[in-house]
Amino acid sequence: MYGVTFKQLQAFVVLAQEQNFGRAAERLHVTPPTITATIKTLESTIGMRLFDRSTRSVTLTVHAENFLPIAERLLDDLARALEDLKAFKNRRKGSVIAIGATSFMAHVLAPAVAKLASSSPEIKVRMIQESTLRVTQEVLDGKADFGITALKETGPDLVSIPLVTDKFGIVCHRDHPLAAQDGPIELRDAARYPVIGLNHANGLQIALAANNRIPIEFRSPLREVSTINLMEPFLEQNVCVALLPALGARVVQRPSLVFRPVRIALSRNLDLILPRHRSLTPAAQALIGLMCEQLHLLRNEPMLRIANSMEELRALTTVV
Repeated sequence: MYGVTFKQLQAFVVLAQEQNFGRAAERLHVTPPTITATIKTLESTIGMRLFDRSTRSVTLTVHAENFLPIAERLLDDLARALEDLKAFKNRRKGSVIAIGATSFMAHVLAPAVAKLASSSPEIKVRMIQESTLRVTQEVLDGKADFGITALKETGPDLVSIPLVTDKFGIVCHRDHPLAAQDGPIELRDAARYPVIGLNHANGLQIALAANNRIPIEFRSPLREVSTINLMEPFLEQNVCVALLPALGARVVQRPSLVFRPVRIALSRNLDLILPRHRSLTPAAQALIGLMCEQLHLLRNEPMLRIANSMEELRALTTVV
């Protein structure tokens, strides 16, 4: 390939437009001898004269006339590409893919996305609801920029940063006997009623199934659904109760349903999962930064505890 530089192309286009070395040099903020040398180097590189020179004017050769619109287009394309790069860096353009826990994405990430859409409407955001077991693999494979999961076993190629801990409680219909109880509910009392839970690919159910302090009715429920959303019709019909963390309970928050704390100390930890050896895009940095702001707004919620990792997260979202 010819070793033609950006500076040479720019000098060629400007000289072709001005047809005068002095005016071309002035536009490029260089001296006339400098632009003369640049054009001579370009002609030498491609082995062809581009300009016919006289004492009063500079005109393009026939071949140069054919090349001029191509050179102008190349410079325009490069200028637009550089502007796009600047826009990506300044978080005006780009894309980000987030994957993970439905409850977190619905009540923390979705409001952050709304703020991002307001400040950077050209950033494309994709949110994927996926089973807990798939989250880490999708981030590892580069199919998602980051994930939110309750599983901490991430492996050496991923970074796990604590985000929030939410306490479990019982979700039931407001006409259910458990709704009328004063104080925290004993799980053994709740287990006397039909229970609905999540399938065993879900991180919530994995954690519950491994906890022997929890009655078997909650560890291996007779009724299973794939997502928290699918619990809603059963709960609204007052035929089941569910054991859910606080953020998960918000997914089925309805006037007909109540969320009651349980006596046992039971909580879920949600972590941010990032690739260890792949830098975050500016768009992903922007979304995580807004996510931190949304978490901060939840700091006074009695059933939630925000992790002491906000400074670490803010450092990740700083554009150099």
